[in-house]
Amino acid sequence: MSDASRKPPSAGPGSRREPARPAGGAQPLFASAMAAAARRALAHFAGRNDDEPNGPPDTVELWGRRIGRALGLAACIALGIYLYVAYLR
Repeated sequence: MSDASRKPPSAGPGSRREPARPAGGAQPLFASAMAAAARRALAHFAGRNDDEPNGPPDTVELWGRRIGRALGLAACIALGIYLYVAYLR
């Protein structure tokens, strides 16, 4: 047998096999998961909730949520820094 008979028919000069892609042109799992997490975090810190699609009826309540959530984030970051400095340094 010759070498030409062993090659698949599509394997000619200049033909390359491309890696398989997900059906429908989907993005990689990590990128879509990160984008979804970023959207959820943005909605959370903006004071939006799923049970109130139009937002709270009172603007003071909306700003109270935003300020409270921002202070909670700042406290969490401060606690992380304190624990790092106190126990890992």
